[in-house]
Amino acid sequence: CAGVGRGLGLDILPAKDAHPSLPQDDPVHLRAAAQDRRIMVTYNRDDFLAATHDAFASSAPHAGLLILTHRLPRDPARIVHALARWVEQRQEAGAWPMQDYEVDFLSH
Repeated sequence: CAGVGRGLGLDILPAKDAHPSLPQDDPVHLRAAAQDRRIMVTYNRDDFLAATHDAFASSAPHAGLLILTHRLPRDPARIVHALARWVEQRQEAGAWPMQDYEVDFLSH
């Protein structure tokens, strides 16, 4: 997934590779992504929306959240191509990078 993304000009870094020593805890990964100024991309809508709410309430760092809907198949190549289209559309609209605490959804 990351290799295909790099080929399309994306900077993709799986959470397990970014901070392998961190526990597999959603808020921890969200904070780590924010500290690195990376957008968190996930299918885990409910937990990461709650973590985003908590981050906002506590003024914790947050670089943006992109939720993949279940309409987007869990096929790494399709996900990466959808991400590339999403980034391109946001750049063309002048909406790149995401704003702190911003949440968006990607379904295709």
